[in-house]
Amino acid sequence: MNDGITRNPNGEVLIGDFTARELTERFGSPLYVYDEDTLRNRCAVIKEMCRQTKLNINYAVKANSSVGLLKIIRDENIDVEVMTLGEIYTASAAGFPYSRMLFVSNNVAPETFKTVSDFGITVCLDAVCQITSYGQVRQSRNVYIRLNPARGEGHHEKVITAGKVKFGIDLDQIDSAFAEAKKWDLEITGFCTHIGSKFNTYEVYHENVVNLLKLAEKYPSIEYLDFGGGFGIPYDRTAETPFPFEAYTPVLHKTLTDWVNRTERKIKFGIQPGRYLVAESGICLTRVITDKINRGIRFIGTDLGFNFLLRPTMYDAYHEIINASRIGKESDAVTVTGNICESGDILGKDRLLPKDTTIGDILIVRDTGAYGYSMSGNYNSMPRPAEILINRNKKAHIIRKAENYDDIPQQANPVPLKPYTSFKLGGPADAVCFPSDITELNALLHTLKANEIRFLFLGKGSNTIFTEAGFRGCVIIPSGSFKEISVSEPNIIKAGTGVMNMELSAFARKAGMGGAAFLSTIPGTVGGAVFMNAGAYGREVCDILVKSDCLDTVSGQIISLSAEEHVFSYRCSIFHERSLAVLFAYFRTQPAATEEILADEQRMKLQRRTNQPINRLTWGSVFKNPEGNSAGKLIEACGLKGKGFGSAVISPKHANFIENTDGNAAFADTLRTVQLAQPRVKDKFGISLSPEVRIYDEHDLVFLFFIIQNGTSVSLADSTIDFEFHSLHSFQPLRINNFTRDGIFACGELCSCVPVLSIITSALKPDASS
Repeated sequence: MNDGITRNPNGEVLIGDFTARELTERFGSPLYVYDEDTLRNRCAVIKEMCRQTKLNINYAVKANSSVGLLKIIRDENIDVEVMTLGEIYTASAAGFPYSRMLFVSNNVAPETFKTVSDFGITVCLDAVCQITSYGQVRQSRNVYIRLNPARGEGHHEKVITAGKVKFGIDLDQIDSAFAEAKKWDLEITGFCTHIGSKFNTYEVYHENVVNLLKLAEKYPSIEYLDFGGGFGIPYDRTAETPFPFEAYTPVLHKTLTDWVNRTERKIKFGIQPGRYLVAESGICLTRVITDKINRGIRFIGTDLGFNFLLRPTMYDAYHEIINASRIGKESDAVTVTGNICESGDILGKDRLLPKDTTIGDILIVRDTGAYGYSMSGNYNSMPRPAEILINRNKKAHIIRKAENYDDIPQQANPVPLKPYTSFKLGGPADAVCFPSDITELNALLHTLKANEIRFLFLGKGSNTIFTEAGFRGCVIIPSGSFKEISVSEPNIIKAGTGVMNMELSAFARKAGMGGAAFLSTIPGTVGGAVFMNAGAYGREVCDILVKSDCLDTVSGQIISLSAEEHVFSYRCSIFHERSLAVLFAYFRTQPAATEEILADEQRMKLQRRTNQPINRLTWGSVFKNPEGNSAGKLIEACGLKGKGFGSAVISPKHANFIENTDGNAAFADTLRTVQLAQPRVKDKFGISLSPEVRIYDEHDLVFLFFIIQNGTSVSLADSTIDFEFHSLHSFQPLRINNFTRDGIFACGELCSCVPVLSIITSALKPDASS
């Protein structure tokens, strides 16, 4: 909030057009309150320095991930730095395209790297082994690495992020990082650092800038240098000052200008502020619940525990505390506490509050806009408070609703299907389940079938699209043992249905087993590859598949199919006709030198990078290639490259791909873009294009493209299929992360208001798992 405190004639603090009490009576206590003017002011300060020094700004989303605040930051033309898929999805919900995100890794799993790479987000890697993980699944060739300088500083040892800490790559490992990147045909084009937090002077920060510039001179491939964030604010206004941007700007400008002029390097620079932008824009309002004296200490107890504001407990951090209800002529030194069952639940010791502070008063805890709500949780099973914004007209509105006690055992958060498809389109499902082995899968299917709940299997969704209405039923994504690879017998690789094709190819290469290199260029999983007989560069799955273990989803029996029994043809198999789900697939290989296999992979990857939009959001090929012809060339000959509707565009690089240019393509626009190609090709060449992609609406698999190709005049309205592009239902989906052996959920998110979820959760008991 603003530095000055304004009170009405009754001595009550005014926040916008409201008193603190009016806000808590309207929105509840405790309450997070943000001020739009303060946030925009801090953005303006940072932007002015960066305008003069030509720095790019990436706001650190972890500081405060409220969508309402992120929208303001987006409108201020500031980009974002993200560290998790959750932060990516949150930033996307606030309207940030993936091109305005920088992903900085910290112990990131390969499957997360795959998703981030599919989004086309710039990646910064913070360990040599993370370069390996990313190289196995990446789409983009250029990467940054995070370095760990020898010196780090901060207001507490837990926020020092350089030196003897887990972050970044030590400077003596840089050459090893470049060598590892070369193995995976990656090019390191950027260095990033972040040495600590809450700098109230610039000397230490600038020392890191100078050192990073010197280091970059040794590496000609570097095109971007990020100096990190950590700019401090005065939590204690009696003893601290904010980071001196006005004084530092000319110093930084001269340093960068002199370096560029001397080295003649065309290089970009960036920073990653978090706290400075949002901290002072936020306060917490909390109600006094108790007032007592223990062992001579006066304790003022509030309803704001460390579950909602962790900084004082975790970092011994200081936040100014003000009584918003009264001024008071005399003061008392008190200890202000929260309502959590921990002795450490203390907001502040020896704080001066009016002597007549009493139960029911409203206290203000200042400067909680950074690392406040974003670090909150449900400890002691307490529902989290609301967040509200005081806009520029001094009016208050909710930007995040308060949780209630029904939310605690259920954690009913929507689970959109958008993250589970490579095109990134799709509304929520009733349930998304992740069985880890055959026992758990059978228990789940038994329950679903017994209660007539629809289900479908999904891998990485590289050839699947859902409409905005989502899917009424249960989406099953095999996990655990279904994502394992092994050598089952000499020259035979066994891979679970959830194994990524690129992982299978990498496993074969490391084991000196040739013949599977073409899989390194095929997005998606083994299950999907077998399902559609995927292929690339003259090779198909049918060329190397020996057999597969499948689940008959009708009888529940596991059967083994020989290669011949798969009835493979071009992009087709028996799975299109029978209710079978691939569990494990077995592939025949031949002994080969690792170097030869790697060279083969790199040759095909280069060809793919040259001809296909690999760093864009697509679902792979839109249409099957007609016999003796190329769907892409036919569409290109119709002059349709770059054409489309909304964010859905026929790829300018390869016409048999449709790109989701900013991650926000609507299904209706995607459909219209597809409709551009089929009738044009039919009219010009007399050839009907058949689709590779599967489309689901909320109730059924939609054979949409079949309708279009067999009647080019048939419009959507003329078809017998009922589409609901925008009718999201008022259910709360379920995400089940894993099961225990007896079928009870070990970790899940449930909502009793959804019949599907109630059935699943009540039925998966020990006696239902057999």
